[in-house]
Amino acid sequence: MELVDQIITLASDLGLDIPKSTPEYGTLSSIASQVGYSDYSYTPSGNRELYERLSKIHSQRSNNDFDFDDEEFVSGDSNDEDNLLKDDDDKSSENLIEESSTDKSDGKIIEKENLPVNQESSNRYSNSSSNESPKGNYKINQYKKPKNNAVAESAKKEGADAAKKAASTKTAEEAAKTAQKTAAKKAAKTAAKKETATILEAGLKALLKNPYFWIVVGIFAFMFILIIVFLIFLYADSYSKFGTGEFPYVKMDFSETVVLTTNGESESMPLDDYVACVLNGEVGETTLSDEHLKAFAIAIRSNVLNKGGEVGSGTGFQVAKCEAGVTDEGSHLHKIAEETTGIVLIDGGTDNPQFHYSMYDELAFNESCGGSEKDGIITICQQGVQVSREWLNAHGKTDARIDYLKDNAYHGQGMSQMGAYYLALEEGYDYKQLLGLFYSDATIISLYPPKVVDIDLDIIETDTDWPELDEAIADLLSSHGSSITIANDALRDAVISAGPGTRQAVATAAIYINNLVAQYEVQLPYFYAGGWGDWYSNDKNVNYYYGINPYWGNYAYNGTNPENYQHLGLDCASFVSWALHNGGLTYPSGDIPNYKWLDEVDYYSVFDTSSYIGQPGDILVHPGHVRLIVGYYEEGNDKGYYVAEASGYANDVFIAKRSIDSFGDSEEVGDMSYFYKNNVISDYKSAFEEGRLD
Repeated sequence: MELVDQIITLASDLGLDIPKSTPEYGTLSSIASQVGYSDYSYTPSGNRELYERLSKIHSQRSNNDFDFDDEEFVSGDSNDEDNLLKDDDDKSSENLIEESSTDKSDGKIIEKENLPVNQESSNRYSNSSSNESPKGNYKINQYKKPKNNAVAESAKKEGADAAKKAASTKTAEEAAKTAQKTAAKKAAKTAAKKETATILEAGLKALLKNPYFWIVVGIFAFMFILIIVFLIFLYADSYSKFGTGEFPYVKMDFSETVVLTTNGESESMPLDDYVACVLNGEVGETTLSDEHLKAFAIAIRSNVLNKGGEVGSGTGFQVAKCEAGVTDEGSHLHKIAEETTGIVLIDGGTDNPQFHYSMYDELAFNESCGGSEKDGIITICQQGVQVSREWLNAHGKTDARIDYLKDNAYHGQGMSQMGAYYLALEEGYDYKQLLGLFYSDATIISLYPPKVVDIDLDIIETDTDWPELDEAIADLLSSHGSSITIANDALRDAVISAGPGTRQAVATAAIYINNLVAQYEVQLPYFYAGGWGDWYSNDKNVNYYYGINPYWGNYAYNGTNPENYQHLGLDCASFVSWALHNGGLTYPSGDIPNYKWLDEVDYYSVFDTSSYIGQPGDILVHPGHVRLIVGYYEEGNDKGYYVAEASGYANDVFIAKRSIDSFGDSEEVGDMSYFYKNNVISDYKSAFEEGRLD
């Protein structure tokens, strides 16, 4: 309980008049005057003095020893203890004081602080940090003065007034000084805050009225808008999605959002969500064949983009059933849509592309469209695909449904749902073969550029000032505590980890041989017409050999010039061939002298990034030279490749960062997608172990 509340509680118990006053010092002053405390001041020491006076009076009243008419106690002071105890002649007073400190019970001395009398006051004093009794301690409070006691009267008259005045005067002076200092500090802080606020307010008002301020704000706002516009322009060719790189990338205007109108109500949805809904409505859920579902996903996407992305839902359009869960990313049909995202059919080729209107139906075999049924074998109108009625029954088509479809014929154009389903399940057709069969006049393309594959190796850019390797690489490795065997094991394992026969594996092989020598700050030499197997065993069948030639770096005779001896290494074509071969690929007729004429490579101008972006594992060619892309980068508006090559100009094998703008006009990117598809070594690990050069 706060001290003020304790004072009021004691005054109430004593039956004093307690006026309600704000601030509270009015109430306390009234209480003080009622108990004769005329020198009361509203300070911590004054409040404590008042509390102790009231406590003493309350204690005396509790023992029936106090009378408000007794002038001695009305005007007494709690500091009178010493004066009261000084009277050596008053033996009865001394006995009473002694009695207040102890009590006899069953022959034992009990400390007064353990008694329940005035317990709250006792607890308060027991927490004091001083060893001396505070003002109004329990001895004084428990002092029992018989009425008209002459000794107490004499002590009071002789010493109490002087002690009281001295103590209260000193306390009041100290409290007044403290209060003045505190008030002065608070006043100074308040004035400083007000002054600061006034200055800031005045400054802000002046600033807002200043026309130049608004000019500056306008300039900064204009610059901010320009920056936003610049960033939008800068990243205008950034893509939210990427293609697989399996189909040519054709840049076309299209919306990734479909507006679907059903029963007069329109809603917008992501393109792939719409594809999943139509798969559900037109084809239905099945886990037996993903390939025919992928073929229909591509046809559905092509149709809606042919319509400009705004369609209805019904047999006149494509039936979209967006039931609960169909558009969830984890659903089977949505997964099919995502796996084919951006893949469409177009007419007009890549020069004048238009979205193909990809018609399809459920099953058509009426004679009017060229179909028939004989001995339970149904010949479908589209492409003459044959399927038995028994097979159709086993896969969800009743005889009644089959007969209905025969009589109504449908249109018999585009792709047959049941025909595609049969070919995928029974004949093993993939979605590309199904699209090629039923839409033979259309071209499959990607609306998104391929994402550059990640290579799990750090590229060490070669310093062209490094010297070329001038000793056998086997000796170099040995002098550093390694060996050809260790190096070839590491190469094999890196390629296997990347996936033999993939772009990643080929780029990994090229990066590996570069990094192997770069760690010793040397470069693998350029050697015109160089190779690897023929210099090891005079065997020209380089397709057989794998790994690092231990003689690279040796001084060797260059057969193209009888007087020319050089350090053995690789030239441009043999370097790229080595990377392809060690990356898990075979290739026709051994070494490839001219990649430009490979039937399995599509070429694009290096500057035509809207048509194709080179991938790691692709080649860059210009007349007389070939090099390998091992990485792609974008830094602001600067785009380019990390290129690995053996250059006669630099006379070394190295990896360098090349901006697309730095290439010559004749430079082309060779898309090696089909090459990778058709030339994978079946058992890379066994082939490597059998033909390794160590």
